Amino acid sequence: MSTKTEYGNDSISALKGAERVRKRPEVYLGSNTYKGARHTVTEITGNVTDERLAGFGDEVIIQKYEDGAISVRDFGRGVPLGWNEKEQNWNYFLIYEELYAGGKYDDNQEFLHRIDEQNAWDTFVMGQHPYLITVGLNGLGAASSQYTSKYFIVESYRDGECSSMRYENGIHVWDELHVEPSDEPTGTYIKWKPDDRVFTSTEISSKWLISLCMTLSYIAGFKVTFIDCGKETVFPAKTMRGIMLESV
Repeated sequence: MSTKTEYGNDSISALKGAERVRKRPEVYLGSNTYKGARHTVTEITGNVTDERLAGFGDEVIIQKYEDGAISVRDFGRGVPLGWNEKEQNWNYFLIYEELYAGGKYDDNQEFLHRIDEQNAWDTFVMGQHPYLITVGLNGLGAASSQYTSKYFIVESYRDGECSSMRYENGIHVWDELHVEPSDEPTGTYIKWKPDDRVFTSTEISSKWLISLCMTLSYIAGFKVTFIDCGKETVFPAKTMRGIMLESV
């Protein structure tokens, strides 16, 4: 004998917080397999490339660890993690725990049309207009990568200080932002481990990472250092194709 399921107002449910991404990673990262885990690397390095396109940082260090974790260290401006007066919230929350938040939401279409109408491309310098062109998903990539990680650590080096936050299973586990003096060069360090409870496989092969490093050196003009479980390989910066950073 079949039992009919009650369907009323209380039958509707919504995923909240980290569960929005952890239960449906394919929506934000394209897959719940190793391809989704791999896409977290693409998102983090995409944000680094956006910094490069904006004229900040020409070197990146990518490291693979024995436990399958990945880290990316760039030498851009360092992601702002502190208090955001305009949004009345902490930037570490807005960037890594909130979807559709970030520094890439200016309406650039009107600006581009104006440049085109004035035929002013000869005097246009892309580095004067940060994030006019972006590689990382606007306000999604960083949060999606954090949400789908077993652990996720971000350290930002700015103004002689290191600001840091740690996340586990999609939630920040420190009560407040850690801030301490630092003589590290300006930039951002992120280390994370894709969660095998979210993805059916979290294997990110060294072969794929090497290919990514080569792409970053050729296309984005980075000097890339790849450290594979202690073994270091350097990919010198190559001439950037399509967009010449020499003018930045």
